[in-house]
Amino acid sequence: MTYATYLPGLLRGPLAGRWGRAWLGAVGEALDEALAAVLSAAPLVGPRAAPDDSLGAYGADRGLPSVEAEPITTYRARLVGAWESWSWAGTARGVRETLLLGGLGGTTIYAERVLPRPPSPSLWARYTLVFSGRATWDAEVTWDDGGTGWDGVFKAAVGDLDPEDARARLYGILRPWSNARDRVTSVIIARAAYLWDTAETWDSPVGWDDGESPTELAARGWDDTASAWDAPRDGWDFFC
Repeated sequence: MTYATYLPGLLRGPLAGRWGRAWLGAVGEALDEALAAVLSAAPLVGPRAAPDDSLGAYGADRGLPSVEAEPITTYRARLVGAWESWSWAGTARGVRETLLLGGLGGTTIYAERVLPRPPSPSLWARYTLVFSGRATWDAEVTWDDGGTGWDGVFKAAVGDLDPEDARARLYGILRPWSNARDRVTSVIIARAAYLWDTAETWDSPVGWDDGESPTELAARGWDDTASAWDAPRDGWDFFC
């Protein structure tokens, strides 16, 4: 029953005449319109169920604009997890979690002291990001998983992206979550290939030499036609 029908029925005596019923009927219509507006806006409360075209407003509120080439599903996931992920901004955990929320896959972070590239005491505020391509204990892959065997490769989604799309999405996530002083030397999509100059052991999540050829996203060469003096995603000698 609508308010426009219900309210006039409450009137008694002289107030239940023509004009009284018309007045409460008009009030009821206004309440029905307000209720309809509230019910239609209810799905907008929170990015989890909000329409796609409203996510930009949630992103502005959370300081999370969508990044280039990012699917709407991963953008929604980043918005839903914004409170938790922002609390870890500037830390290795924050970088790892926001990359997972962004649908790019699990990763390992190697500080400059662990993986010096190139060795230099002046480049201490740098790290290398490695998508190893190996299943890890927290990757939600079990021993009897139908798609992953004991020594199977746990493929990171970033490995399926076009390199330029990967650059854009990684930059949009890594730069805000890294400390202002820190720089990402490069991003390595290892595909289970071994990184010979790391301190990995024989049973580490990074395989010895059994993967596909790895891809490294680093600073562009000086003769790269995609680079420019003011290119927003090009560093002098680092990825971002």
